[in-house]
Parts: sequence; structure tokens; C-alpha cells
Amino acid sequence: MSNIKEAIRRLAQDGRQTVSLVCTVDAVDKTARTVNCTPLNESAPLLGVNLQANQGSKFGIVTFPKVGSYVVVGFVADGSAGVVLLTDEIESVEVVISENTARILADKEGVRVLMGDDANAKITDKGVVVSKGSATVTVKNDCVTVEKGDNAKAEFTDNGVIFNGGNFGGMVKVEALTAKLNELITAFNGHTHTLPLGTVTVAGSATSQANPAPITVPAIMPKHASVSRADYENDKVKH
Repeated sequence: MSNIKEAIRRLAQDGRQTVSLVCTVDAVDKTARTVNCTPLNESAPLLGVNLQANQGSKFGIVTFPKVGSYVVVGFVADGSAGVVLLTDEIESVEVVISENTARILADKEGVRVLMGDDANAKITDKGVVVSKGSATVTVKNDCVTVEKGDNAKAEFTDNGVIFNGGNFGGMVKVEALTAKLNELITAFNGHTHTLPLGTVTVAGSATSQANPAPITVPAIMPKHASVSRADYENDKVKH
């Protein structure tokens, strides 16, 4: 602890004076993470002023000021490079963690988050888009869309759910369909019809014939079996 106190004391007494200047931003270099700015006291323009402690670093938190806005630049009087201490209006903020493992960028277009090589999210006033590999979820005011690759897509709206464009129409109501099919099968299995008493007109050379009593045509044999929902239900897709 005494060594730390001694180091602070020496820094405070080394005779160097730190000063700061209020400047207007003339240009922003997002690659180098520097700005060019002009002091309000009309002294010489400052070029390549650092936006972070280590100019050569590619990660950390960086605030990019808007051109024409005010910044406070601090530097050591012995000529060391200046650094932006405070900003007025900003254009964007970038956060990079662990050398591109995670990156966050916020500007007037929205907020973008990148994790590794295949995961990202984007938030704007139009909605939210989250992607991981070949899977994407899009959230808007009137719709939520889930996509997986090129062949699987689901859209959720106030009116219902649409799978893969909805080209085949609405999904089957399995219970109702099963009941209707079994009604038809029951009617088919029990169907008979009767030839009434009377004359039967025939074609050809035969004369008119008559049946002395009604003739009942028997029901079909063998009977058709009833159906169950398992015969046609795809239980991998439910609604």
C-alpha cells in the first residue's frame, strides 16, 4: 500500500501541468479512433486526438462525437498526445469486448449486437431482428416471423399463424374431419335402396316387366372400417 501512495505522490509532484481545451470537431476517423478538432480559443487545430486511452487498441468503449459538436480535449503540457475527455453530441457508440468476441454499436439507425461469427441482433424503430446461424426471428409491430434455413417459415399475426407462405390454405381441424368422415362411412355402410312394386320398363325386344313385390338391395359387404385421427394427422405440426 505504501508503494502505491508513493507512486501517486510522485506523479502529483513531477512538475507536469495538465490542461484541457474546449474544441469543435472537424473530422472523425472511426478506423483510427481519432478526431481532428479546432480549439475555441482560436489556437492551432488539433489533429489525431485519441478517443480512447490506447490508440492502437481495437476493443474497448469508444464514443464517436458528431462533426461540429463540442468536445473537451485534455493533454499534458509537455506535448503528449491529447485525448477527448468529454463529448457534447455523439454520432455513435461502439463497445468491443475481448477482441471482437462481442461487439455493440449504437447510432441513429439503431443498436446492433454481434456475438462471434454467426450471432447478431439489430434493434431499430421498425423492429427487432435476431439471427443465429441459419435461424432468424423478426419482431415488428404487426408480425413476428421465425425462419430456419430456406424451407421453414412461420408468421404470427393478430389474424393467426401462416406456415411457409400459406399456399395450401388453412390447416385441417382433425376432430371435426374425423367426425364427418365417420358419418359418411356409417351412411355408406348402412345404405340400401328398394325397387318399388309396379311395372319396370326395359329396353330392347322384351316387353314391359313387373315385379310382384318391392325388391330391397342389401347393404354393401364388407363394411368399410371407421377412421381415426392417427390415419392422417401429422403430430409434428400442431395449432
